[in-house]
Amino acid sequence: MRITLISFCSFFIFFSCKDPGSEQPPDVSKIKSGLKIFRFENELYGLDTSNFMASLKKLCESHPAFSKIYFNSVIQIPLPDVQMDTAFALELKNYLYHASNLRIYDKIRQAIPGEEDIRKDFEQSLRYFIHYFPEVKPPVFYTAFCDFSYSNFIFEHESGTDGIGIGLEFFAGDQIDYKSIDPENPVFSDYLSRSFNAAHLLPRTWDAWLEDRIPVSAGGQLLDYIIQRGKKIYILEHLLPEVADTAIFEMSSLQLDWCKKNRMEIWAFFLSQQLLYSSELLKINKYINPSPNSPGMPEAAPGRTGSYIGYELVKSYMENNPNTQIVDLLNSTDNQVFLQKSRFKPRNE
Repeated sequence: MRITLISFCSFFIFFSCKDPGSEQPPDVSKIKSGLKIFRFENELYGLDTSNFMASLKKLCESHPAFSKIYFNSVIQIPLPDVQMDTAFALELKNYLYHASNLRIYDKIRQAIPGEEDIRKDFEQSLRYFIHYFPEVKPPVFYTAFCDFSYSNFIFEHESGTDGIGIGLEFFAGDQIDYKSIDPENPVFSDYLSRSFNAAHLLPRTWDAWLEDRIPVSAGGQLLDYIIQRGKKIYILEHLLPEVADTAIFEMSSLQLDWCKKNRMEIWAFFLSQQLLYSSELLKINKYINPSPNSPGMPEAAPGRTGSYIGYELVKSYMENNPNTQIVDLLNSTDNQVFLQKSRFKPRNE
């Protein structure tokens, strides 16, 4: 069974930090989204406790693919292969109503809005998705409490389309003291947990889908990662035009401003250090993944400078190849040719 882990105003704080010259988003108001989103955590906690096994069986029958992934792989309480049994139901009930899990569920409910609000923002992003990817079947979304193991993951839904699981505990903001979860785990470090809030829920969810659609092969070079990250950010910007750039790029406003003012220096650094064709992941990791800094660059340089410059490179490619559609960015290509066709010559803001 396919499962891809991506681990580690309105509800999503839709405010604009876009460049004044950014293109206007298309009018998608007449597009019917056909959104399918299920609040699995609410369905679980809404089960009839007096007739728990029967109502649990009905829930699993309603969501067969997600139930199998969720119970077997996410919270690791194996779902019986043949039929529901009392041992499974009792173990799950004890898990759900453990005092610590009840506290987390309560914090999630305080941080995450109700059905109407969450649908509103997902529907809008899905309209843009349908506009840009008219031939691609839209994914189905499931929110859940994933016990701090998965933030977003992809699975094969029974309808034949992609399913996206969303661990809501990774978006609860100040409601949760993330450092106390596991002080030794870098996933909960300050530079990562600063983005564990509602503003990042939509970008992270779509990023999970894009990561699955635009993979980097094993042994990929920095150039491959730069272009892949750039494609993802470029597409996210179009799927979520109302979302702040800081959430799209996963940088603070100061960090993003530094990158804009140092585009030439970032690119020159990668060229002078001969990093573009390096496949040493330990060496290039901080330039493409969340990190407190970019080694070798000035102290003010944030991590993920490679991701930022990748966005600028992809933007240049799209401007210099006007017949290219956004959907074309999902197709694999020779990244050396992509670089050449981009005619990338960064200029500082």
